[in-house]
Amino acid sequence: MIALLCALSLLFNLQWVRAYLYRGPVEIDNIAVLEARLGALKSFFPSRGVANYRSDREVSPYIVQHALAPMQLSNSPDAEWLVVNFHEGQSISADGYELVASDPSFSGGVALLRRAP
Repeated sequence: MIALLCALSLLFNLQWVRAYLYRGPVEIDNIAVLEARLGALKSFFPSRGVANYRSDREVSPYIVQHALAPMQLSNSPDAEWLVVNFHEGQSISADGYELVASDPSFSGGVALLRRAP
């Protein structure tokens, strides 16, 4: 009986160790993906400024702020810049803004727009 309990205990511990060591495929790092998408536009940013952000997916504003730095993220309708990040092929346009740069290499595309004078 003791030998059976020891064998079951050893089997359980081996399964736990195996599950711990092999966790399956690595998940995609969504922060790195967002930084790569928005990083394509960074060379067009001014050294300072305030930007609005629009996307078809909900993302933490802290992650977006980090990816857009040194630009500051704002919800103000008076922001001079607008960063658009769409995944599903939506139109990259906004009333009162003109296109500065876009990168269609990502599905749907990302774009930087500036308030029209």
